Amino acid sequence: MIAGLNDGLRSIDPNNAKGRLEAFRRSRLSVTEFGKAVLAYKADFSDHNPINRWWGGTHLTNDNLWRWSPAVTGHST
Repeated sequence: MIAGLNDGLRSIDPNNAKGRLEAFRRSRLSVTEFGKAVLAYKADFSDHNPINRWWGGTHLTNDNLWRWSPAVTGHST
């Protein structure tokens, strides 16, 4: 959904916060076409990124994801 992270982030030690921040600041981020479709409620992120994990004693899968209701937010699908 987001493109443009600096490739240097892959090789910088996760504990090197200063180096990672500098690499992040060099990034030129942009929203992909897929990201724009998700933001417009025309695509579903979970269709392309399956989930199968336990969270707070609940087994989450793509068949039983908890969702924010578009009716509550005022958006339509």
